[in-house]
Amino acid sequence: MKLAMIDSGDGGRPAALLRSGMFLDIPAAWRAAGLAGSAPTSVTQILSHEPVGSAVRDLIARSQDGGPDCAASMNSALFAESAVRLMPPVEPQFILCTGGAYQDHIREMGAAAPKAPGSFIKTVHALSGPRDPIVLPPAAPTMVDYECELACVFSRTCYNVEPDDALAYVGGYTMVNDVSARDDVAGYFAAVADQDPKRAGEAWDRILYGKQFPSFCPIGPVVTTVDEIPDPHDVTVRTLLNGEVMQSAHTSELVFRIADTISRFSRWYRFAPGDVMTTGSPAGVGVARQPQIFLHEGDVVEVEGSGIGSLINKVTASA
Repeated sequence: MKLAMIDSGDGGRPAALLRSGMFLDIPAAWRAAGLAGSAPTSVTQILSHEPVGSAVRDLIARSQDGGPDCAASMNSALFAESAVRLMPPVEPQFILCTGGAYQDHIREMGAAAPKAPGSFIKTVHALSGPRDPIVLPPAAPTMVDYECELACVFSRTCYNVEPDDALAYVGGYTMVNDVSARDDVAGYFAAVADQDPKRAGEAWDRILYGKQFPSFCPIGPVVTTVDEIPDPHDVTVRTLLNGEVMQSAHTSELVFRIADTISRFSRWYRFAPGDVMTTGSPAGVGVARQPQIFLHEGDVVEVEGSGIGSLINKVTASA
């Protein structure tokens, strides 16, 4: 299943992207099919409750393969992509971003090879949906960068799990653009070169602050369930800036296995259904290029994942 949230004007409702490219409004289809009980109200609910997920799978199958009578009954629940506004597909309480993920990116940033994945927390206030604008912040508008990342969406509470079990806690995968203001990156590496840990620590803090601005965590366009992506190490990820490929990698190139990364961070963090963990960015970020490339008003950024789709956001200046 490819699950999304569409804007209903009162908080959104879950939908499924069909093979036809149409979106199936799940609550509307639920009513049209006369199913008992309450229709699901979120993608997280579909991922985390197996009976609900099974009923939704049946609705999708009936709408796609049920013949003309079924198609007619579902007609009022079908919408073209152009007719809906997509929201973030999940509403996580917690977004954990991991780093040190691709060797080429580690090299381009001039960093040492990590012995374990790094991490930082991105606040939910940075979330934005497909086609929502990336807003250049007044405090740091000139060095804003893109980073495409495959992300795991948890479907079960995940705490202190073993690597062999870790992927069983993931319900699906989506894409995240870890938008970042890079103003303090040069100062951080200069402090490291000068062996000034205090100054390096202060600059690192500011680097992380530069990832928290509103709109700096586009996510989507859909959550693709694990039955359609059985191996998260078999996904191609790309970033296109105004149609030009800037990043392209295959998740088989990840330095650390996703299951190992989940297990490691589950020692400290208790992931809940709907929470998100990104898997890190490949090479090609703007700050590492010569000359450097940063986002400007009017730019269009596309973050793609095979089996997931394209997360498209236009850059705007702050109002």
